[in-house]
Amino acid sequence: MEVLFVLLRRRHVKISELQAEFDVCRTSIKQDIQELSRYFPIRSVDGRYGGIILDKDYKIGMKYLTEPQVILLETISASLTGDELILIRDIIKTFKKPS
Repeated sequence: MEVLFVLLRRRHVKISELQAEFDVCRTSIKQDIQELSRYFPIRSVDGRYGGIILDKDYKIGMKYLTEPQVILLETISASLTGDELILIRDIIKTFKKPS
């Protein structure tokens, strides 16, 4: 959980920084990230500017729609127009778990 708290503060951090901060091996950090990414919108990006990234819009306690809920709302939205369509699309965009 400490890794999550670091990500909440910084949003973007390199594995090597986490290794140094927690004095653990790279494998340990990768395992922690893999486990956390099952429950939080965390992703790993390769390359020079890569690292471990927590979605910029995530806040502790934020709830996301399940995939069946997203599918249902998208199905319902097919029959909507105007402001109702805009509203339901905004709901989906706001509460769909980042991929």
